[in-house]
Amino acid sequence: MFLPGCGRQQSAGGTFGAATGALIGSAVTGHHDHAAGAVIGGLVGALAGSAVGQAADEEEAEQHNALVDMQHRQRVAELQEENRRLRDKWCVCCGNHVTLEGAKSCPQCGGRLIREKHCRTCSTQFSPRTGYRYCPYCSDQTPLVGR
Repeated sequence: MFLPGCGRQQSAGGTFGAATGALIGSAVTGHHDHAAGAVIGGLVGALAGSAVGQAADEEEAEQHNALVDMQHRQRVAELQEENRRLRDKWCVCCGNHVTLEGAKSCPQCGGRLIREKHCRTCSTQFSPRTGYRYCPYCSDQTPLVGR
């Protein structure tokens, strides 16, 4: 009953409709058979309330499915970006961008491949795409180290 799409609104609508319909049916019959009016009113109210509640349940389920779908697409995009970032490597010597999986050295010059650069002084990390050779934040021309 706590999960979307389980008929929660339909059950509540049917119950409320049955109670309301029974009261109205009993009141409408006047001096005649109150029980028959209550039963008929309850059935009509239950059907009407159930139909309204079912529509609310379907809308709730659609919203839940849309949210789950959006979260799934976002997670897939994050994983694709992480996968791309892990494949990107740069040569320390010639600066060549290498995307070969499993490459241990640069195919052009044989230099060591890195994924990022960092400053030993301030510990700031940089992408090799920036082209920085020295830390732009440190004033003493600290060279960036690859890892």
